[in-house]
Amino acid sequence: MSVVTPVTPVTPVRSAPPLTFATLPAPWKCISYYESTNNLTAVNPVSGTEGAFQFAPSTWTEYAPASFPSSPLSASLSQQLTVAEIVAGARGFKPWETAPLCGE
Repeated sequence: MSVVTPVTPVTPVRSAPPLTFATLPAPWKCISYYESTNNLTAVNPVSGTEGAFQFAPSTWTEYAPASFPSSPLSASLSQQLTVAEIVAGARGFKPWETAPLCGE
């Protein structure tokens, strides 16, 4: 005689909707607008800063996790936000001159 094990129904996991500029949390939505006009691949020709949050290449290198692309220009919005939050945790909002316009 074989034993039948009841099957527990699996509830599908709903993933969060993809992050967009419209769904960025405050103050990042505002900062990305003022820093890059919400452009993931923006490059400032004068300062050399890159990405939605205008990272200096040295800042990206220092704070981006090793598993992330080597430049914000190749990173997703979610990855760029993660690095921005890491930088803000370490240095506050000082790297973003526009932060006071966004309440920081």
